[in-house]
Amino acid sequence: MATPARLQLVEVDAALRDVGLDSEAMAATYRRRSTFVDGILARNAAQADGFGLSGPRPS
Repeated sequence: MATPARLQLVEVDAALRDVGLDSEAMAATYRRRSTFVDGILARNAAQADGFGLSGPRPS
């Protein structure tokens, strides 16, 4: 996770493709399940806060 700057979408897509994943299929799945995924991210953020950890929060 050590990158000098934010990754560009084209870089993320290339990395996913390099390991055999389909970014378009993943995006479609997220769109279908976004409420569920966002809930897990919110729960994890709340747990991190409880442990005193800090970092960026999903918007």
